[in-house]
Amino acid sequence: MGYEVGGVSVCGSRYRADFRWRNEDGSLSPRIRRMLSGTDRESAVEEAEWMALHDLSPISDSSISLGEAIEEYIASKEGEVSPLTAKGYRGSLGKIARASRRIVAMPLRELEPSHIRNYEDSRLRKGVSPNTVRKEHSLIAAALDAAVASVGIRRNPAREVSPPPEKRLRERAVSEDAGRALSLVSSMQGRIGLSASLAVDARAMACQVAALEWGDFDCGFAAGRIARRISPEHGVVVAYAKPRTFETSPATRKKLDLAYAVSRREGRVCAGDRLFDIFPEAMAREFNVVAKVVGLSASFSTLRQLRGD
Repeated sequence: MGYEVGGVSVCGSRYRADFRWRNEDGSLSPRIRRMLSGTDRESAVEEAEWMALHDLSPISDSSISLGEAIEEYIASKEGEVSPLTAKGYRGSLGKIARASRRIVAMPLRELEPSHIRNYEDSRLRKGVSPNTVRKEHSLIAAALDAAVASVGIRRNPAREVSPPPEKRLRERAVSEDAGRALSLVSSMQGRIGLSASLAVDARAMACQVAALEWGDFDCGFAAGRIARRISPEHGVVVAYAKPRTFETSPATRKKLDLAYAVSRREGRVCAGDRLFDIFPEAMAREFNVVAKVVGLSASFSTLRQLRGD
């Protein structure tokens, strides 16, 4: 039993090693990644072999920077999270690096809670949204948690800093404009009017409304069901194990009658035919443009909050 080196590879300006624990039965544990301090491949391989013999204890943590720790964390999550999530991590790292080269270059041994607090305060003063700063804080904290285990830093300074409180500015704005938003939805006709009305009645997101099929409604359009969604990551349809039902308003039923008549003339009224030939993102964008023109803070994503019952 013991750790085995699975390989040494380049990661940015440094080297990293993959380790696996070999069990008594010969099976191997899932991969564990660690950053190395060696500056060339030969010394990095020697360091990895030393770490394998010493239960992955690091030789030195003196040179790894915060930026490198975040890079290592993102690399370790590849294969565990979706490509979209990994892309979001990299986007947050890019924002941190552009905002402060000093903090990403700072060695972990020198990093203090005050550095993180000052960085986040500076971001907020420049008008960056609290939710964006919260995402950056979460990434830094997660990377430092990993560094505590992988490179032996004594503590995670990010855990000693409180992230900015989450603010739901959009939701507050929608509550103020709820009456105007409902009036706008009621007055809209055509595809955009029907999709918005269904979002309100079904309390549904654009990815769910765009996946609606004629077979999801009863014969009088008085009720429907949310049975699936269109995945924004891959554009594929994902069915729900337990569809939920909803009732439609009289105004929505009229819009459904008109849409059904048009689809019938086009020969698209089978149970598996979709109501809308449009991607969720485009559906939401159609409504958002109109809402912005009339001065509403509501968006398609907030329509599902407007139903009062």
